[in-house]
Amino acid sequence: MYQKVEEYIRDHREQLDVETPPDQLWNKINHSLEKKTRPLWSANTLWKIAAAIIIITLTSALFFNFQDSFSNTMDSSVADLPKVELPASKADWRKAEKEYQAQINGLLAEIQAYPIEEDFEAQKILIEVSQINLQLDKVKEKMMPFRYDSARARQVLSLYEAKVQNLTKLRDHLKNR
Repeated sequence: MYQKVEEYIRDHREQLDVETPPDQLWNKINHSLEKKTRPLWSANTLWKIAAAIIIITLTSALFFNFQDSFSNTMDSSVADLPKVELPASKADWRKAEKEYQAQINGLLAEIQAYPIEEDFEAQKILIEVSQINLQLDKVKEKMMPFRYDSARARQVLSLYEAKVQNLTKLRDHLKNR
């Protein structure tokens, strides 16, 4: 079948090449092509893009505002903590942290020798220590393991210092009653 079509085209090639379509046909084709083209940025598309940008901006603002309020809450609770000197390097900070932990462990060992159950003042100090532990966990959770964050490191050391002070106060209270 294809051979017959090919033969017909070869035999009548000159007749097929000579004929041109009428101008009206070209005008109709041109007119239908013009209808199909539309602008890249229609008003509807621009409104959708603007709405998406506004939604993303508001969501980001709310998210960062929440993060800042959490950070401010942490900062305000740390504001009344004792001021500590921040070690110069991450290694020095780790060393200071270990020293605080050793000091805390020593105080806890001393405190265990005393009965605390019926002592209201001792219970109150222990509640303060547990609140410090919660704050300490939150701050440590926010610290990145491979990056030294001096602000958070200062908070951790301040919380350790507050814990030592409270445990020392508890030990002294238990010794003197």
